[in-house]
Amino acid sequence: MTRYRKHGGTLDDSVAVEVAELLELDPFQVLVSVHLERAHNQHNQKLVNVWQQYAA
Repeated sequence: MTRYRKHGGTLDDSVAVEVAELLELDPFQVLVSVHLERAHNQHNQKLVNVWQQYAA
């Protein structure tokens, strides 16, 4: 987690699922959030629009 906080970026999918399970969160929603953040970071509005459809 320190690497992500210090250097930015997003969790990869497998780590996102692990985090979701540890925190007893819905893995799908965590993955959607990760992908949405990636799309924002890449300034990819098309993907932002796609992932926003699934965001809670």
